[in-house]
This record gives sequence, C-alpha cells and structure tokens, in this order.
Amino acid sequence: MPDGTTFKRCSCRTDTGALLGRSCPRLRRPDGSWSRHHGRWYYQLELPAHLDGRRRGPLRRGGFDTRTDAEAELGRARDLLGLTDDPAAAAQLADTLTREVKESGRLPDVELLRRRIRTGQDLSEKITIADWLERWLPAKKTLRASTRHSYAGHIRLYLIPQLGHLLLDRLRVADVAAMFDTIDE
Repeated sequence: MPDGTTFKRCSCRTDTGALLGRSCPRLRRPDGSWSRHHGRWYYQLELPAHLDGRRRGPLRRGGFDTRTDAEAELGRARDLLGLTDDPAAAAQLADTLTREVKESGRLPDVELLRRRIRTGQDLSEKITIADWLERWLPAKKTLRASTRHSYAGHIRLYLIPQLGHLLLDRLRVADVAAMFDTIDE
C-alpha cells in the first residue's frame, strides 16, 4: 500500500496571475523550515488502479492548518485502503472513497466500510433495510408457503414501516428495541 505524502502550498500568485502553489518563497523560513503562518497543508495518496489496469488519479485533499491534521487524515485514508486485499473490492473502495470526498468533502467512516466489506455489500450502494428485506425474502428458496406468507406479513406490517428507512449498515440494537416498543404500544 502506498504511503502517501504531505506537502504545503499557498494561493499566492505571480504578476501574471499564475498560482505559485508549492514554489512560493514565503512557505519556508530563511533556515529552511516551514512557515507557521503562510500556506495550508495537503496530502496526496495513490489509489488502486481500475479493474482494467488503467491508472487512477491520486486522492488529494488539503486546507489543513497543521501538518499533523493532514497526516491524521492521510492515515485514515490509508486505513480505508487497507480494508481489503481483493483487487475488485479495492477498486470499488477507491471509487467509493473518491465519490464520498467529492460529494461530502470528507472521508467515509472506516467502521462503516469495514462492515460493508465484511457483510459482502456493494460499497457503492447505500442499501436500506427495506431494500434488503425486499431482496432477502425472494432469495429464500426453501421456505414453505405458510412461512413465506408469515415473513411477508411481518416485513410489510412491522419491519419496513419501523426500520425500512434506515441504512442497513447503520442498524443498531436501539432501533430494533424501539420497533418492539412501538409494536407493544
């Protein structure tokens, strides 16, 4: 897994209006150390290639006040990429990572993706309890007709109205307990 790098850059411009970026002379002090008051910290991390072998662009994030902040998020990104060794899952993970950063401006939760990988869920899909239950019952091929009918009733009357809106990987014990409390009432 790639290590990634952190770097500092600023938004100063030349006389012609071009960004100086990393080459701004004010980013470093005369002794060569980084200026504490000029520029922002960024990180870059190479992502796994697409399944067809094409190189994928790196994950770049920035705007951090300190190098420590940039390195902490770089570490979280590394943790996310380390969740699987399977090339197909790694490519899907990279797609998810890129999409989440683009949409929300932050990295997805490590534990959330770990659960999705462990349970064999599609990482790019946000499946709700209702979606999962609608797929689960038809997939049960060995159920007797009376059992199938009973399950369908429980799903329709209790599970979907109470829990259907929740994301499958966000279901908590408290949600199920609240459903039973509502049924008891």
